[in-house]
Amino acid sequence: MPDIDGGILFLEDISEHPYRVERMLAQLWQAGILERQKTIVLGHFNGYKLGAPDNGFDMPSVIKWLRSTVKVPVVTGLPYGHIKVKATLPVGRVVGIATEKGMAHLVLDEHEH
Repeated sequence: MPDIDGGILFLEDISEHPYRVERMLAQLWQAGILERQKTIVLGHFNGYKLGAPDNGFDMPSVIKWLRSTVKVPVVTGLPYGHIKVKATLPVGRVVGIATEKGMAHLVLDEHEH
């Protein structure tokens, strides 16, 4: 397990039903991993199709549960993962999150190409 204290946890998935995403997040929460982050950033969770057994439990419901459960900021809508246009994330690098007027900005160190 990598050192996760004080990190920014980026999550996204494709074709996972919201109840399964909630279950995975609940495991991370119960293990204490989510509370040890500075921020949780969610990308796109798409490719699933709700059915009658879901009873309307969708990704906004999961996000609402997450925000009411953890004590750290939860940022949504980061364009990365299994989508056409996406940001490249610096995994393992020092980054920050800045917020202003309801917007969140990913703050990266300068780097050379």
